[in-house]
Amino acid sequence: MEYKVVYDWIKDKKPLNKALKSKDNQDLLIVCSSSLDIYYFNTTAALILKAANGKNTVDEIKKMFLMRFEVDESQLETDLVDTIRDLQWKNLIVLEA
Repeated sequence: MEYKVVYDWIKDKKPLNKALKSKDNQDLLIVCSSSLDIYYFNTTAALILKAANGKNTVDEIKKMFLMRFEVDESQLETDLVDTIRDLQWKNLIVLEA
């Protein structure tokens, strides 16, 4: 239930990628934060980070995933919340109104 409440709160916000640098490396995205920490992300997290352009809302990103992948919508919302929280914690994205 908590995830649904959080998702409903962030769905209209626009994630903005704040990574200093990123590089595709086969199935991984290597990202450097502004504090020069290096992170490695799988395809799913990489797609979310790449879609975080400050123009797409979280709900629009969810719709992109639903069109591209066969995935349960509720599970996708949970995964988006988890991934966005993780990216925020690492100072790689911010949510803008």
